[in-house]
Amino acid sequence: AFNRLQNQGFVNIEIRRIKTNEYDAGVVAEQEPEASSFIEPTSVIGLQIADGRISDQVPNLTGQALSIAVNELDEYGWVSSVEEVNDDFIAEGRVVATIPNFGTDHDLDQSVIIQVSIGPSSVELPSVIGESPALAASILAGNGFMVAPQEECPVDPTDPNVGKVVSQDPPGDELVEPGITITICVGVATEPTPDPDPD
Repeated sequence: AFNRLQNQGFVNIEIRRIKTNEYDAGVVAEQEPEASSFIEPTSVIGLQIADGRISDQVPNLTGQALSIAVNELDEYGWVSSVEEVNDDFIAEGRVVATIPNFGTDHDLDQSVIIQVSIGPSSVELPSVIGESPALAASILAGNGFMVAPQEECPVDPTDPNVGKVVSQDPPGDELVEPGITITICVGVATEPTPDPDPD
């Protein structure tokens, strides 16, 4: 459009770039005076050139890796921020939702919040009663729990649980916060204290 006007002898052309959803980028959105007007070659002609969209629909990013979601929003023109949330179904590091929700027509000069999963808010704690200390620690660590230095619990020397876990805190088979520290108590053979001789 600019070259065409120059070729027709118009030299005083002012260009302003605007954001609009009505025209593709680079297309003349408005012209002043309007086309087909009779004006002097020295008259000022104003062109408003589309320079990208004002808004767009937020894409569905649920289940995507965080890095992919950030890149996709960046390609649309949004700046994004991250909010960590617990989720019982979506794996850690994956997108749970966006704010605003996908499908919303959202201004490109506004940010989009990406809610990313940090895993479930509670998980089942396995019971390690009756296991060796090494195996118990391995089971707990494999499920994402920390293990405190083991404690000793006195048991009768004939008890089959000597050298094995006889209790744990919190108890097994309960829902607990992920990654908490578990204390196990290992049975240690202890002779019973004899009753004092009567006087």
